[in-house]
Amino acid sequence: MSSLSSGNVERAGRVVNRAAVALAAAGLLAGCLPDSGSGAGATDPVGDTAGATPGVSSGVECAGAGAAAADARICFTTPREGAVGVVLLPLISVKFNVDVDEASLRLASAGGEVFEPGAADYSSDRRLAQWQLSSALTPGETYAATVEYGHGGSADHFSWEFSAADGLVLTAQPRHGQVTLSWNAGDYGSDTEFTVCRAEEAPEAAGFDNCATLEGGHLESGVGSPHTVDGLDDETRYWFWLEADPGGGGEPLYSSVVAAAPGDGVRSVPTLNDTGIDWCADGEANHHVDGTAEEKGAMCDELADADQGEEYYPGQDGHHGRDAAARDGELEKTGGGAAGFDFTRICNSGDEEGVGVCPDGLTGQNLGDAPEQWGCTRDNVTGLIWEVKVDDGDHLRHYRHSYSWYDPNPYTNGGHPGAYDGGGACALNDAPCNTAAYVAAVNAERLCGHDDWRVPSRMELHTLTHQGRPELADDDNYYPPVDEAYFPHVAPLNHWTASPLAESSERAWAVLMQHGSDVTLFSYKEEGYRLLLVRGGE
Repeated sequence: MSSLSSGNVERAGRVVNRAAVALAAAGLLAGCLPDSGSGAGATDPVGDTAGATPGVSSGVECAGAGAAAADARICFTTPREGAVGVVLLPLISVKFNVDVDEASLRLASAGGEVFEPGAADYSSDRRLAQWQLSSALTPGETYAATVEYGHGGSADHFSWEFSAADGLVLTAQPRHGQVTLSWNAGDYGSDTEFTVCRAEEAPEAAGFDNCATLEGGHLESGVGSPHTVDGLDDETRYWFWLEADPGGGGEPLYSSVVAAAPGDGVRSVPTLNDTGIDWCADGEANHHVDGTAEEKGAMCDELADADQGEEYYPGQDGHHGRDAAARDGELEKTGGGAAGFDFTRICNSGDEEGVGVCPDGLTGQNLGDAPEQWGCTRDNVTGLIWEVKVDDGDHLRHYRHSYSWYDPNPYTNGGHPGAYDGGGACALNDAPCNTAAYVAAVNAERLCGHDDWRVPSRMELHTLTHQGRPELADDDNYYPPVDEAYFPHVAPLNHWTASPLAESSERAWAVLMQHGSDVTLFSYKEEGYRLLLVRGGE
């Protein structure tokens, strides 16, 4: 490591502290930060960190050079809050101040193990290089990292050192109604007994032995890794603390406390709405698409009649399910909606339409940010609550803003984090137009009183698609397949889902909101697609 001049000691110390926070959150303990490179700014490669953390809202913490010093700063991606407690598969990012021609990363452990992650993934302007490590780091091992990069015909490099997290390492992976805990049990003897403290508040202040005195506090002994805790509420955040008792009078060891909300993780397939199709068809045409309920019902009955011979078309969408029951006046709803859909409008206060400060008769004219204005819609069939877009180009939630797909969590991103700064265009000020940054911004505003908004899964987004609209049946592809009385501003374009594509980690599933079909062929994660956030569930 090169020494820093006395004028840089205080500033460098501040950088190391920032990096220590970022690394600790990512399961790493910071050691030293960037060594001098070979190019301009080599005498002060760290630089002033004021304003040098542009990705914090989307889970990226940066430390390193400002514009007046070297050409780059190093960023360590932190896990999404509540999703994972400790990550030993870090995503290492370098944010450059210039476009780079190429960049490479090399990690070498003190024990001689070498990681060379290969070619970097770049943002569209080639100023952000990212490497997702595919192998876990060894707890307690010290690593030297070197980034070499070229720009404008010159070559530069910088280096730093860190050590992987040591001790008892606990991770928490949330899923619908459960959290799976894992830890490095193999590092401890067979006589070691593991005990988990679970609570609905942070347990450190009470102490491990007093876990049961906390709200929702519960101690469970004799558990092994992995250990799944079932029967949890998706709306609740839980804290977990692990004790390893070696027995024989030895001192117990404790992990860091990790938090997780089951609703933050991979969810089960939600209850599905019907398709919205309450009419029937034969081999020639759709019948009575915009007709009366009586006309639709009679035609469906006729086409399901076996006595019709060659005109026999049984088992159609419009003859069964919620849509048919709604058409025939036999379906009870909590709210309203077309066909078998059942929606309730919700104001920014969190009150539903007609309750508290939320007035009756909300329309698109009532959309806004005030407590008494419309901001969300609840699906009473699936239990999901959806954001409602606005028609204002300067607004955070404008329906035509677009975002690249970005998820730094290695447990949920399918093996590729996506594009931190891709092809999106939005109103996030200095933050990048990516899905994680948008989720963070909406949560910061506590839309409809909540801060647990997320990108929907592929199946969740499909629960909104209303295939029975007359305009869609008439092949007019410019009407979004949704109930516009409850979702007045949905762009008839591709919308991202949180579901990565299994066969290609560089792509993710999207739903084309022209007719509700799946899109993967062109859905590379750097594409700028639209976004509709969701929260809650069954």
